Amino acid sequence: MNRRRRGFTMIEVAVAIALLAAALLAATQVLAMSARQRSAADRHFAAQLEASNVAETIAAMDYDAVTPETAAAMKLTPEALAALPAAELKVICEVLESATPPHKRIAIEVNWPGVEPQRRAARLTTFKYAPARANP
Repeated sequence: MNRRRRGFTMIEVAVAIALLAAALLAATQVLAMSARQRSAADRHFAAQLEASNVAETIAAMDYDAVTPETAAAMKLTPEALAALPAAELKVICEVLESATPPHKRIAIEVNWPGVEPQRRAARLTTFKYAPARANP
């Protein structure tokens, strides 16, 4: 009598489990990498938002009130410091009075430590123009 056995052998089950484990490991690594990139994108967005807020603050100031000293004295908001621990704000105001029309170039940079030894940065440059003078 020749009986055919039905079902899986232990080798087939072991191979299936090994393939499933490899697929789960790959999926876990992809999810971890995705989470790291999302976190990095969130930090970069927070830095860009802070640089934009500084630019809006400068835009709301009078032309004469924007000086290299007032620019250098600007600080990060508590919200930005919470989102970007150990972040630094650098605002440089370059006065170009001899240009036509007279204006100030303001460079805003928000730096924060990255995963690697290097620091990450979000940069924004804006210009503040002198108000138009009335001709008598």
